[in-house]
Amino acid sequence: MSAEEVAAVPELPPRQISRHEAKARANFEKVPGLEKIENRMVKLKRAGATFNMAQAEVYFHKASKTYIIFGEPVFEDPTQRFAQQAAAGQEEAKAAADAAAAGETKDTEAAEELEAEPVDATGVDDSDLQLVMSQADCTREAAIKAIKENNNDVVAAIMALSE
Repeated sequence: MSAEEVAAVPELPPRQISRHEAKARANFEKVPGLEKIENRMVKLKRAGATFNMAQAEVYFHKASKTYIIFGEPVFEDPTQRFAQQAAAGQEEAKAAADAAAAGETKDTEAAEELEAEPVDATGVDDSDLQLVMSQADCTREAAIKAIKENNNDVVAAIMALSE
């Protein structure tokens, strides 16, 4: 969870506590082994909906390992969050496209360099090689080089080629 998401939780003015909630709080304070947990942000996810508990008071019972939460749930609209993420993703894609256009000459030089030198595939399992080539969408030479650089670790080779 990033700092922007935490800052996005709206601060609400103090709310009125109902008579039933006040009685429940008074009864829970009498329970032995119940301790109040300070500075706890509560986020509940149920059936695709996300609720943030604004001004939550959280209690923990050690014996039963149960949390008791008092507060007002605030519905977090997932469409708004997705729209913000999509806008950020579009900005990143545009920046990456600009960087790719500027670095295109470097990529062609690196590709020519890989094609020029033959790569020895001894010690590399063919199934590992096919997996790396399909997952990283790269050439055979690049896959062999990545597998050898990562000591035959397929996952590390895929991650190195995906960067």
